[in-house]
Amino acid sequence: MINWMNLAANTLWIMGCAAALATLSYASWKASLKRIKLGTVLAGYQYQIALNLSGVLFCIGLAATSDALWEILIWLLLVVLFAAQIVITIPKNRKKDTDPF
Repeated sequence: MINWMNLAANTLWIMGCAAALATLSYASWKASLKRIKLGTVLAGYQYQIALNLSGVLFCIGLAATSDALWEILIWLLLVVLFAAQIVITIPKNRKKDTDPF
């Protein structure tokens, strides 16, 4: 029998990894297209938000698959830190960066 909760939890962290990889791949393509450094592209707030959302998904998925309470608490602390970075990043850089990609 399939454990649906375990399947959902593992799907979350895998989707987080896939989203981070997709973001890095797209940023690398954009950097090569514009002939600039990857770090310069990743400094854009859109990429920061995407990577932090990926971190949130990853950490929630691993918190859901953990058995020990201390592991769950550490993963949830990381979720809060990634979410805080998103909240800090959006208003600070929204008006500076007009490139949607």
